[in-house]
Amino acid sequence: MVIKTEISTPDKLFSGAKHYEVPPYQRRYVWNCRDQWELLWNDISSLVERYLKETDHGREKLDIEKSPTHFLSTIVLQAEGRSPGDMPIWRVIDGQQRIVTLQLLFDAASREYAKIKAEESEDLQKLVSNSRRDSRAVATKDEYQFKVWPTRRDQEVFSEVMKGNGEHLGGGEILIRDAHKYFADQIREWLEADQEKSRERCKALFEVLAYLLQLVVITIDKDTNPQVIFETLNARGTRLSQSDLIKNWFSHFAQQKGMNEERFHEENLAYFEEDDGWWDTIVPQGRLRRSRIDQFFNYWLAMRMVRDVKSEDVFSDFQKHVEGRVSTDSISVIASDIRRIATIYSDIEKQNTEKVSASFVERKNILQAGVLMPPLLWLMDSLIESRITGNAMSRSLRALESFTFVGRFAVQTRWDSIASCSRCLL
Repeated sequence: MVIKTEISTPDKLFSGAKHYEVPPYQRRYVWNCRDQWELLWNDISSLVERYLKETDHGREKLDIEKSPTHFLSTIVLQAEGRSPGDMPIWRVIDGQQRIVTLQLLFDAASREYAKIKAEESEDLQKLVSNSRRDSRAVATKDEYQFKVWPTRRDQEVFSEVMKGNGEHLGGGEILIRDAHKYFADQIREWLEADQEKSRERCKALFEVLAYLLQLVVITIDKDTNPQVIFETLNARGTRLSQSDLIKNWFSHFAQQKGMNEERFHEENLAYFEEDDGWWDTIVPQGRLRRSRIDQFFNYWLAMRMVRDVKSEDVFSDFQKHVEGRVSTDSISVIASDIRRIATIYSDIEKQNTEKVSASFVERKNILQAGVLMPPLLWLMDSLIESRITGNAMSRSLRALESFTFVGRFAVQTRWDSIASCSRCLL
């Protein structure tokens, strides 16, 4: 294992021909105005004002080594080798949100600079785009023209925005488009606030963006296990969801087995990225509020392990369960099982099935009785696979409903008790 750590700047990170790819298993772009963009811009604009003050509006040369900086946290990159056109390629193991945001910010600044014919526009473009003059690889793949290539669900929007076509995208919330527009609006307003000194302001903002933003860049070699790095940064005391970690685990395991990672993701996990964000919607689960995909993995695991699974233990229990099954089932079989049960879960929640009465689902939702979902999924799967009859299904649903109502007023309802109750009827 070879790990290198260095403090870097956007100029070092993005100069020259290079390409940073975000793996398909990672979540899509989720940063927003209130929590990230506004705070970042406030920090940058404050730093620019200090730059202007210390250089007497650019009349004096700034000593970058002694100047104030703004720290943007850490990114982790894994060397992937080189493209056919000899362009270095890295995989973004961690930090995709900030590296994509930087690209949107730099491109927005470049386009605003171009409107007033500021010479730094071209310098900024060199930090977001690879040209054919820099590398022959740009001619082999369309995405190689970009320094950063986001996760699969964001690629089309990112490409359009970075090509200057963001305004033609549909309405509603599109975070990548909205981030680009937010930064463009802020930069335009800031430059127009003192038009007489717009030249000095352009230079100051460029200097800050290129040289005074700092990141800790951790680079690991191709033979290093990125799963260990990813879990250390995100599972052991961090912010990524349980489903993000599960998708990462699947992707890495498939890669280890010599499978085509992107094809595996497309066939088994891309399902959760469809349906207009339905799986990402935050819904209540007792006192918790989690995304539907996180809830589903919790339910699937409880169904297969036939026991309670705490929300914070989903990923760790998933690892133990799946790694224990790999000796008898292939990873594709397990992923296919998840996909099949996910379809059942979706049909139940959307009431697209006649096998479960609408009144049962409505009462379950009113009670927020998520404890009913694992046995309900198991019953539905058994009915579809003809392991039980429709009559047995109806009797089991009545038993589950009765048991849950009693449990609400008597004892805490537990999945193992409910499972025993329903299976006694089969």
